[in-house]
Amino acid sequence: MAYFLSEHLDAPYAHPKTLLEIDPKIIALIPRTLAEKYKILPFSVKRKRLRMVMIDPLDLETIRELSFITGYIIEPMVTPEAQLLEALEKFYGIPRVTRHRHPVQPAEEPLGNAPSVSGTPPDEVSKEIIREKLLKIKEKRTSMIMAGLDVHPMLATPAEALPIADRDLKNASDRDSIASAMIDFTLSKFPRAAILIVRGDNAEGWKGAGLGFTDEFVQRIKMPLSVPSVLKEAAEKGFALHDDTDSWPSDKMLQKLLRVEESLNIAVTSVKYQKAVVCFLVAVVPRGAVDEKVKAEFIEVAEKAGRAFARLIKESRKKERGA
Repeated sequence: MAYFLSEHLDAPYAHPKTLLEIDPKIIALIPRTLAEKYKILPFSVKRKRLRMVMIDPLDLETIRELSFITGYIIEPMVTPEAQLLEALEKFYGIPRVTRHRHPVQPAEEPLGNAPSVSGTPPDEVSKEIIREKLLKIKEKRTSMIMAGLDVHPMLATPAEALPIADRDLKNASDRDSIASAMIDFTLSKFPRAAILIVRGDNAEGWKGAGLGFTDEFVQRIKMPLSVPSVLKEAAEKGFALHDDTDSWPSDKMLQKLLRVEESLNIAVTSVKYQKAVVCFLVAVVPRGAVDEKVKAEFIEVAEKAGRAFARLIKESRKKERGA
């Protein structure tokens, strides 16, 4: 079930063994009262993002509250419930509660060969249950995505996002800092963001954040730039918006790779160094959410990111000449 949830929620899977080896400094980020109340376990920290193993990775209210309390963007993780409770007992001294079940009565015939009560083969019943669970998960995830900014209350407001991105890009000391500034800007407006870096004739996943987006998830993406697509259009025009009514096959592939539901679109702007595209900033957006102002801001952030890359390259060459 944990693997199932991880796959279909796009939430990282925390292996049970790793739960018992978490750094005490990470554990200290969450007090025992919160860990016990919400059945959560802090797992790791990277910049402004705190990975949290949760009993319910779709609990939007808990995610919002934890983000407010800690000041981090919360990235939910999943693991078997029994292992999470074991880790909570180890790190916080929270006692595990034994679950009681009614004893199973012996069957007259092996259950594996018995038909279901309705006469439907057991395998078909299992498939129907899985389909129902998938539908419910998809509906809940879509509603969370459409909630938009409420998932990341600690990020800048949309009005503050552009000046903060400008400041962070000017102060960026490496390419990861540039990426973080672009991602944070996008998350101030929309719930999912990714960066695809250009390698030869392909765009490959580099960074990701927001609901279901992690670096590991995004890094599985590889898209050709030699065929018509929203990426190719963004490379040529600076900005492009995926449109279901008139999309290329490659767009549908990208939509599938990003697991974008029908109610959402993909907005892309390109980041250039001189005249060459170095990467793409990708946002998953509710339909109708990108107006001319948002489009202009996306393009402006991309241009400033390009200048930040140019500055880093120039500084690197200076150091090489000095050496």
